[in-house]
Amino acid sequence: MQLKVNKDTIFKQTTEDAVQLPSSDKTTIQKGTVFNIHSWKLLNQSHLRIALLGKFIGEPPRNTWCVYIPDIQLIKLSSVRVIRNTFFKQTPDPKPISSSPLSSSEVAVSAGTVFELLSWSVEKNHLKVALFDKFLGDPPRNTWYVPVTEIKFINQQPQIIPVPQPSLNPDGLPISKTLNMPHRSQLDNKFNPTGACNVTSFAMAMMYFQVKRKTNIGQWEDELYLYMQNNNLNRWDPNDLAVMARSYGLVDDFISRGTLSDLRRAIAEGRPCIIHGYFTSFGHIVVVRGYDPYGFFVNDPFGEWTSLGYRNDRSGKNLHYSSALIQNKCSPEGEDHIWMHRLTKR
Repeated sequence: MQLKVNKDTIFKQTTEDAVQLPSSDKTTIQKGTVFNIHSWKLLNQSHLRIALLGKFIGEPPRNTWCVYIPDIQLIKLSSVRVIRNTFFKQTPDPKPISSSPLSSSEVAVSAGTVFELLSWSVEKNHLKVALFDKFLGDPPRNTWYVPVTEIKFINQQPQIIPVPQPSLNPDGLPISKTLNMPHRSQLDNKFNPTGACNVTSFAMAMMYFQVKRKTNIGQWEDELYLYMQNNNLNRWDPNDLAVMARSYGLVDDFISRGTLSDLRRAIAEGRPCIIHGYFTSFGHIVVVRGYDPYGFFVNDPFGEWTSLGYRNDRSGKNLHYSSALIQNKCSPEGEDHIWMHRLTKR
């Protein structure tokens, strides 16, 4: 069995948010990395515990880690069953009649033996197989030839192993939902591009609800920036942001004591949300456009947040931020302190 990493992720020693863990209890793993594993266990709806096979990673080195389910795939390898007592050989050529019954280039294999395969190919009426976690013969080898008549495939191609999913959302809502919101980057704004996450997030909402612009100045976010400035509104005051949104025809249901459940319910009702969190030391605002059992889909105007800081060279469109990350960054005081604008069109 193998585990494939589908996006840059962090392996951890617990299911806690990675930002809360010391460096000794986590290690960064790059997208595309493949590990051989000998076991896995579902810990909760978002994490597995895996045991690596023949590999130790991290500092100090360990082979048992917690992994975040949306970032990985479990893969069942191709496998075969030996259907009669046979010999695996180091060559597909026929065995000379005068040769000894068993040489160092052969190994006897009993009927019924099952092997997982790292790879296989056909050559001269033989399968050339690279065995997974098995070394046969003396000296031990994992690559052998076997007559095609002596072996049968259980599955010819690797298969993705489905990880059990929760059948019902604890809030009584759909398991997942995503709104088709456009993404805007704040980094190309005309005015204060590194400090305009607020109006850029609201620009996404204006575009989603197809609100008509009041002027033709710059981009949507530039117009909103000037609107707030010209009307003595503070871009960092959520109540002033709500005033701006309402002046453009949106219904802005702002709450300062929101929860993750409130976020999911708003999205399920078709209401995108704009939330504040300490993704940066000064504070940052993002759009929440969807959720699943593991977290939330966001449009981040500043790029992609990582535990090492923002990656401004990456798009912030439809990123998946875990529930633990949103909770930690947006409601560090407790479970119900999220500043949240729930938006609809009047």
